Amino acid sequence: MKGIIITTFLSCAIYAGAASTASSITTPIENIQSESHPASKYFLDNCFSMLKNKMKERKLSSIENPFIRNAALQMLNGTYAFTYRVQEYKAYPNPAEEQKYFKTGAYSYFDNPTGICFEQGEDVVIAVSDTQNTPISLRIHNFGKEEGDSVYELKPGLNTFKAANKGLAYIQYFTPMYAQAPAVKVNIMTGSVNGFFDTSKSNADWQSLLAGAQSDVIDMVGDRVHLVYSVASLKQYCPDKGSELLAIYDSIIAIQQDLMGYNLQGRKPANRMLGRVVWDGYMYADELGAAFHEDTMGELADVSKVKSNVWGIAHEFGHVNQVHPNLCWTGTTEVTNNIFSAWTQYLFTPNALRLEHEKMKGYSLDQSGERFNTYLESALIRNEEWLTQAGPDRWDRFNGKNWGGDHFVKLCPLWQLQLFFGVAGKGNTWATPDLYPNLFALSREDNNTQSSGRSQLLFVKRICDISRRDMTDFFVRTGFLRPIDKYIDDYTPGQHTITQAQIDDLIAYAKRYKKPESPVIYYISGNSIDAFRRMKKIEGTHGKGYTIANGKMIIDHDAWKNAVVFEIYTHRNLRKIVMVGSGSDDNSFTALPYLPNATRVEAVAWNGKRRLVYGSR
Repeated sequence: MKGIIITTFLSCAIYAGAASTASSITTPIENIQSESHPASKYFLDNCFSMLKNKMKERKLSSIENPFIRNAALQMLNGTYAFTYRVQEYKAYPNPAEEQKYFKTGAYSYFDNPTGICFEQGEDVVIAVSDTQNTPISLRIHNFGKEEGDSVYELKPGLNTFKAANKGLAYIQYFTPMYAQAPAVKVNIMTGSVNGFFDTSKSNADWQSLLAGAQSDVIDMVGDRVHLVYSVASLKQYCPDKGSELLAIYDSIIAIQQDLMGYNLQGRKPANRMLGRVVWDGYMYADELGAAFHEDTMGELADVSKVKSNVWGIAHEFGHVNQVHPNLCWTGTTEVTNNIFSAWTQYLFTPNALRLEHEKMKGYSLDQSGERFNTYLESALIRNEEWLTQAGPDRWDRFNGKNWGGDHFVKLCPLWQLQLFFGVAGKGNTWATPDLYPNLFALSREDNNTQSSGRSQLLFVKRICDISRRDMTDFFVRTGFLRPIDKYIDDYTPGQHTITQAQIDDLIAYAKRYKKPESPVIYYISGNSIDAFRRMKKIEGTHGKGYTIANGKMIIDHDAWKNAVVFEIYTHRNLRKIVMVGSGSDDNSFTALPYLPNATRVEAVAWNGKRRLVYGSR
């Protein structure tokens, strides 16, 4: 995607709860509970959040500590913001440790939003209940235009310090025993109430939160996602549908996690995924999560537009979900995450797919479908190695130093596997809807640290094992199983080597399985799913059902039915392969480049059988 940035997932020690150097003064919990402590005369708990019965303003006015006195008086007159100032916070696993376990990027460090924001230099007064010796901290992070991040260790009792920076406040409570750990009660007695939105709130609550927001950003907490978007953009693009917006983002993460096979294993991430607004770059992923520029909010925060703009959202969250190294090796950093984008887009808008329907200048024409047609030519006619296949986003495969290919072209065969086994296979003997879930599960369990070439070979082997099909013909034709020894471009470029001997060994291994039901899986696309699923024969009459004008041959689908691609030949030389539906918004025709010296055009069926459309054999 144009403008995409990804940074290396860095060590996140500070985010794991390390204390900042800011001063922190604590009053031990045993002193607060002691009868000699003045607070015990007025409060029932050690968080200063529950007044004793029959308290009157005259008694409360004698409390010496001004923060506690003011809080007590607000509690008495009913104006204390209990909803956000006093909360019980649950424990979560440390995202840095989960990152190692799941072999992905880190999930959110901000799962416990407080709904309180602070200004730089403001006094922070926090009362904490018994933590049972589990470390707990307050993190103040500025998701706004200014930078700023600080973490403060909290002890049971009263904690006071000054905020080193402006930002929203979060409780960080990380422990390996998070499922059994008790909730910790915290009373944040200073700062401004900004609030946060979650799945328990209504759209009426959403409107109130936006109207009363004290920060320029606000937390939106779903079941699987945590968004921090700007208040200004949300007021403009999502003024009354916070629940719907959060539900869409939750579903995006659910789609990714289902594809990753977490439902096949006994454990899935307990932390949410973080997506936040930024004011630099465009869209990217880093050690915090996914980042989306403020200028994209017109598409990403508008409920009516999000689903049609889901590719970029799924792409950046997909970066975080890439499994290293088995599903993210040299040359694939901007490829394997797009499996999530393609699948999410198909589920949301099956008739508006980036690979099949986006208008793009290919080798011959400028029209929809040329991304896919470029893949067909680069892989199947020009016989380029998979990681170096040219396309609209990269025609020059060698830049003088590194080899590389078009990221979208490289995605096509990965997408075809999902289309054939997971979509077209529905109801058929080759159905393997859990192809990618099983692949992700195996990749997480394996501690392979081998070369990128071996990772690619392992990918092929596992596809064969999971589908129980000899898929080597598919991988040979698409360029996976071609010898290569080149330095491949990526964020971390490296040598990528696959030998013919390795390929021969893998082909021999796969012979234990039968061949797939279709010999032309490399021809499947989002436009031909039905022909594959229903195993339809081609219908059409030679010499009819097409027109030639303006350098194109237009084949009418009313006359020619159930083709998956059209092939253009000059005698025995295959010149062009064109995906069915190319150039058509509704898949009602296919536009082919008219080649004056072409001797024939063939329609190809799902099973590889051909029917002559034009010319002679």
